[in-house]
Amino acid sequence: MSNESPMAEWRQIALIAWFLVFGLIELVVALLAAYVFHAPRSVLLVLLPTLLLMPFDPSTPSAVGMIVEGAVLFGGTFVLYGALGCIVGLQVRLTAAIRAKER
Repeated sequence: MSNESPMAEWRQIALIAWFLVFGLIELVVALLAAYVFHAPRSVLLVLLPTLLLMPFDPSTPSAVGMIVEGAVLFGGTFVLYGALGCIVGLQVRLTAAIRAKER
């Protein structure tokens, strides 16, 4: 059992939700852009910033190497945009707290 109030636990869950929602939405958008719409590389670099970590000319990658590259590419993007979601969630909470104090 934690000593935190139920409201503090809810706020922690809310930050996790911000992380998951932003990460998943960006992941879906990036997958759609890459595999459905065949977006140009410049667009993919914006949607998938971890694409910069990948080699531009891989020489016959193995199946395991492709899985690792995919995990780094999409997992890294999920974490980056999830962290951005947490920052947005914190900003929303901060703004709501400031407005509540003004009343």
